[in-house]
Amino acid sequence: MTVGPVDAQTTPSAMSCRFLVGRIRAVAFAVFFLLPGLSDPASAAERDLRAAVFVSARVVHVREVLVPWIASLNAALDGSAHVTLYSGGALGRDGELQWRLLRSGVSDITWLPVGYEAGRFPATEIFELPLLSDDPLRLTRAAWRLYEAGALPGFEEVKLLALSVSPAYGAHLAFPLGSLADLEGARIRVVNHAQAGLVRALGAVPVAGIGANALAESLSRHLIDGALFGWHAIRPVGIERVSESHIVEPVGFALSAIVMNADSFAALPPQARAAIEGLSGESLSMAFAARLIAEAEAARARVAAAGHRLYRPRPQEAARMRAYFAAYGEAWRARDPARRRVYDALARMLRSLQEERAGDG
Repeated sequence: MTVGPVDAQTTPSAMSCRFLVGRIRAVAFAVFFLLPGLSDPASAAERDLRAAVFVSARVVHVREVLVPWIASLNAALDGSAHVTLYSGGALGRDGELQWRLLRSGVSDITWLPVGYEAGRFPATEIFELPLLSDDPLRLTRAAWRLYEAGALPGFEEVKLLALSVSPAYGAHLAFPLGSLADLEGARIRVVNHAQAGLVRALGAVPVAGIGANALAESLSRHLIDGALFGWHAIRPVGIERVSESHIVEPVGFALSAIVMNADSFAALPPQARAAIEGLSGESLSMAFAARLIAEAEAARARVAAAGHRLYRPRPQEAARMRAYFAAYGEAWRARDPARRRVYDALARMLRSLQEERAGDG
């Protein structure tokens, strides 16, 4: 569901060039890493597994989730295989190439925002809206259980290890905010169509095509006035340093996945496969979401202590935002029967989880 620049056009030749470069990189990595093991099937089954992420090791996803998970996994593998982490884009820096690199065998395991694969997972787009729930933990549990039930298609080509819904996005602004009326004409960075529509509904101008690593510079140079972005990541990308005020109201979520190359998984000995399955699934998904939520809460506390304005929309303003998301969600599920089935299945799952929680209480 990620969108390109809202007001700019990407030429076919530029797209073809970018695709060609990506394919050349993928083939080069595949030749370098995979050919030595092809002559010996046994060694290929027992080779190191490459876990690749395009973000820095300083990012909470890597530092607090993937690093300890890989350490626990290597202990459980007990020599039957070994996972080595390549962070910071060591096997490919472009986030939008991670799926392709995994499928081509350059990496064996990767983490990626599902929205980076535009059009590949249309059923998951509903998780990007604060519509049926604004609780990322409930949404995370629902996402994994829908996948297990076969109601969340799109992951058939890989071994899915975890699905995690991020903490709610907020609006982070480089100017003082007195009310939502102050957003009139402001240039706000967005990452998908739903966010772009919300920004327009609030009288602001959506700007797409700005990567996370360019946000701080874009804000400091006044190329944009704000960004819709996850609270859990405002420090590593520099938003925390250059912003002045923040809207504390869910404006969206991001669904991410930890996935494994299916052939790499199938080639492992039974002990290794069992170890990976034992440390993945719903438990890993929930641990991922919980750690990001803690990071988001810490970020809000830091900016408040630094004197930033935390603006909570007035009831009528919040109602206006919710009405927009309700209309967007209805339009989304009306596009085709498959989307309606996912929407209805998610609504049922969330009700079931609410009842399950009430029963436990």
